[in-house]
Amino acid sequence: MTAKMTMWTGLCLVMVTAGSAMAQGPSGGGDQGSQGGPPWMKARIMFQLFDTNRDGALVQDEVPGMPWEYISAADADQDGKVTQGEVAWLAATRVISNFDENENSELTADETPVQLWDRLESADADGNGSVSAEEIVATILAAPRRGGPPSGGDRGSRSW
Repeated sequence: MTAKMTMWTGLCLVMVTAGSAMAQGPSGGGDQGSQGGPPWMKARIMFQLFDTNRDGALVQDEVPGMPWEYISAADADQDGKVTQGEVAWLAATRVISNFDENENSELTADETPVQLWDRLESADADGNGSVSAEEIVATILAAPRRGGPPSGGDRGSRSW
């Protein structure tokens, strides 16, 4: 199997797993411990596999076919490239929308499965007992990286 085919196969597995994880609501559990981690962690694998110029962004020329269709949904500023910040923002907002029972754009322990809250609780930077998308994104981007492109990137005009 060629290196590109191996990378494409790996990405497809990541995307299928991440897509189903993001689609799960409260009844589906939402925690991906048995599948190797939450979708935003799997997105890092995509950057390691496909960010060939190591600029911290993915463009259509780097990501083949269907995986690009999926990942391009994160391109918040519509500039034709997807940064790690944009992927983190998309993952955070989808997790919140899947579990936010009171629709206040934040998650609390009583809205999420225990294992998911165990992962999210450390993102509560202001200590108010709830986690916003901004807090989740900051935690995702601050997490240590093992190889791959440099951290950073932005999600358009939003401030961190």
